[in-house]
Amino acid sequence: MFFTISVGAAFVQRQWWNFQRQQFSVHEIDAVTTVLGDLFGLLALSAWRKVPLLAVAALISWSVLFAAVISPGSLSVALNETQHTISDLIPQPFFNNSGSFTDFAVFGGAQGQSAIDNFVATTELWQVALSVAVSGQMAVLVMPYRNMTCRYQFYGPVLNCTTVQNVTGFTDGLKAIHQANLTSANYTSWVTGDTLVFDSLRRNTLDSSSNKSTGAGIYVARGNDNGYDGAPALSSNANVTKCRLHNGAYDLAFQFRYPEQNITLLKLDYGAPIGLGLKNVDEKMDWSRIAYAGIMEAFGRLLVGRITDPSPGSMGRSIGTQIIYSTSAISCTETGARLRQHESAWNNSFKTLRSVA
Repeated sequence: MFFTISVGAAFVQRQWWNFQRQQFSVHEIDAVTTVLGDLFGLLALSAWRKVPLLAVAALISWSVLFAAVISPGSLSVALNETQHTISDLIPQPFFNNSGSFTDFAVFGGAQGQSAIDNFVATTELWQVALSVAVSGQMAVLVMPYRNMTCRYQFYGPVLNCTTVQNVTGFTDGLKAIHQANLTSANYTSWVTGDTLVFDSLRRNTLDSSSNKSTGAGIYVARGNDNGYDGAPALSSNANVTKCRLHNGAYDLAFQFRYPEQNITLLKLDYGAPIGLGLKNVDEKMDWSRIAYAGIMEAFGRLLVGRITDPSPGSMGRSIGTQIIYSTSAISCTETGARLRQHESAWNNSFKTLRSVA
């Protein structure tokens, strides 16, 4: 465009210079002065024989316009990509709801009861986790622009479910807690350590430097589904699955093209397992540990809910009003498949929480 304007300006200057030096008829003057707006002015050959350089300038001016309209691909456009890297703290969702559950422990062979306070998931966290688990995919996010692309790299909790190899140690832990009053249901818990021995519930908090042989976990064991028979239903070949919370590193790519969104997990590294002990559950606890407690409690509710011990004589005794640090009995089928679904639901839930926050 600027080239065409420059040619036109030079044409006008040259045109008036020629008008002063030569004689032109009115028809020739009209053809020369209007040619930049009327292509048919080039048909006045008598005028252009007198000023051939002006004819060339007029042709150049018109050829640029036609090239731009007929073949726009011939005009190259250079795209400059701008990237901004921002280091910021991840907003901390609220996990400040408090709750309590009744602890049915084994003290020297005698069963005792005590109420223990702990932090549980907030309603907002529970709603996000439940909606994502039900839909089986990440929730729709509200972005500031209709079309945008961004990438997040951050640290956060990630759940990893594996098969327990030492089933005997698992059942021994259950016997120590329930005094062998087991049903043929499934059992879950979130405690520090690899086994469910009750003493491990009293351990101090495990931090991000803990090794992979320790840490908190949710345990699910498939029973025989034959009902209570007066003996532990779980055998040494029972199918036991353990889900553990790790301090992972996320790398997510967000692409929004209205009205659709595409969220891709580029990379996920599992870090050290995260644990939480009862000694540190109080108002002075570090906020990051409170967050892990709330997140794990929300996942426990998704997995096993809140139920009571179905064994005879228990009178509906609550084995764990809250899933944290407690043991619950549930009856379900397709345990392994369900655990994998819950693992995926959990990870999607946290990615949604990170984005919403």
